[in-house]
Amino acid sequence: MTEQPDAQMQQIVATWQATYPNGQVRPRSYDPEQGLLIVECVSYAYQFQTRLTGMSLAKKANAALGADIVRAVAAKLRDIRILVTGSRTWDDVQVLDDTLRDIWHDATQVFGPEHPVVIVHGDCRKGADFFARHWAVANDIRQEVHPADWTAPCAPECPDGHRLNRANGQTACPTAGPRRNEAMVQLGADILVAFQRDNSRGTADCIRRASQAGIPVRRITA
Repeated sequence: MTEQPDAQMQQIVATWQATYPNGQVRPRSYDPEQGLLIVECVSYAYQFQTRLTGMSLAKKANAALGADIVRAVAAKLRDIRILVTGSRTWDDVQVLDDTLRDIWHDATQVFGPEHPVVIVHGDCRKGADFFARHWAVANDIRQEVHPADWTAPCAPECPDGHRLNRANGQTACPTAGPRRNEAMVQLGADILVAFQRDNSRGTADCIRRASQAGIPVRRITA
């Protein structure tokens, strides 16, 4: 029976964690068609070490899986992940720009300017997400977007009344936003920057999830 990609990745991660238990080198993605594993390293030293030893670790993972699925390993410096959340009514562009610039500067001082920075956000077409997108473009910083899927089926936790409304033509599931927040938080971040106005529930939800996951939070209110 052929292992499924998720099971393959889990075995690969387990192999790396046994060698780097503190997360100095972490598998980030695996392309089963090419057999290419991309790993992120916390420093140049670990990147160099992985280039020397990566294929021996890949052989360990292959042995555990019983198949030569990892044929190449690419080691890169890990991203500095800045997760942005915020109210749709946020309109103070200058505060957002100044805050992201300061965090960008501080992060590169801590991790080193050689580490790539990525701005992660929910891709809302207005408010904090919208302005964060433009800030990233203006500063030539890579983005990772996670738009909420408002057309997805109701989650198991949806109340019966909401299920009935959807059956009668309602198209938006109110749990889509929290589900999107959880997905972003689970992918990890070095800091969450929250631009909150009018006690936005969606922003508060993301703050709560990030805090529970141990992600530092910087909350800006207006």
